[in-house]
Amino acid sequence: MVEVVEVIYDGKDDPAYSLAIIKWENTYKLGIRWNIAYSEWDDYRKQNGQDECIGNPQSRGIPTWFVLPDDMMFGEKFSGAMQRLDELRKGK
Repeated sequence: MVEVVEVIYDGKDDPAYSLAIIKWENTYKLGIRWNIAYSEWDDYRKQNGQDECIGNPQSRGIPTWFVLPDDMMFGEKFSGAMQRLDELRKGK
């Protein structure tokens, strides 16, 4: 069972993702999810608010969270990956 403890970012801007502190298996973790799945972008009923977007990840139509690693090296690995992404975008 996952409990959302505190929403850090609610995803109102593009890209539409959410970031939250969640309680998973009795431990506080960082969770992330897309608020709208690629398959939902062209759905008229979801565009005009008649149906709710499920987003991704999901399980049997129920929104779920992707639990991010919290080992000591994750921040360093993520920072390095973001730096490399920036280099690639600049053509390096």
